[in-house]
Amino acid sequence: MNKDFMILKEILREREMSLNELSFCSRIAYSDLNQAINGKRTFFPAWRKRVASALRLAEKEIFPED
Repeated sequence: MNKDFMILKEILREREMSLNELSFCSRIAYSDLNQAINGKRTFFPAWRKRVASALRLAEKEIFPED
């Protein structure tokens, strides 16, 4: 897993939310989301917004490097 997305994985763990559930809520295909989190695909800005919205958090809380 890409170390840049450890915060996102921790948030999912704390909320007992699976990547599949996040995929559904953010309207991002599971395989795309999984690859992005693992650094094998670009995590597009629009996807970051959708993930933040699905988690009801500010983007900077999940992706502080931006």
